Amino acid sequence: RGCPFKCGFCTIGGWTNTVRKHSIEWVKKEILDLKDRSKIKMLRIANSNFGLLKQDVEIAKFIKELRDKSGYPNAIRVYSAARGGNERVKNLMRQLGDMLPLNLSFQSLTGEALTNINRVNQSDDVVADMSRFAIENNLMLSTEIILGLPGETYESFLDTHTQLFRYGFESVVYGPLVLIRGSDLYTDEARKKYKFK
Repeated sequence: RGCPFKCGFCTIGGWTNTVRKHSIEWVKKEILDLKDRSKIKMLRIANSNFGLLKQDVEIAKFIKELRDKSGYPNAIRVYSAARGGNERVKNLMRQLGDMLPLNLSFQSLTGEALTNINRVNQSDDVVADMSRFAIENNLMLSTEIILGLPGETYESFLDTHTQLFRYGFESVVYGPLVLIRGSDLYTDEARKKYKFK
């Protein structure tokens, strides 16, 4: 669907930063087609910012009603909106919270690393609010961190880890930085500047 953001490690935001959308009826038809034809009962929504658009709440309601009636899907995998859709993300989680964790993507909490990858995270106030929401609604709070971002150090990594658990995160997935063809960090200039090997 695209992404309005342009993080340096990623290509989803890409060249235009345009977010494309189908009609709600189109999306419902796709989900029903998967229900009828796929042997896999987990629904993976290929969307980096679920909750960014108003229609996402209606889609979540549809998925919840479908699961209650038919048992499909038995789980969901999707990334919640990174910024800007907090109330919609809360509404999504009220619908789907028993099927997936409340995920707030960070990649890093280190200022220099975030600057180097052209990323802005949620503010401390927003994270605290979402953490309270997760606790009040018995939701697991999760995130992911990229290891080896330019500007990250061993000490800043430990600090990030400590901050995440102070926020109340129960699940943190760590993955190594991968230089993806087409991303800002893949270029010869970035490799030289950040001494990637």
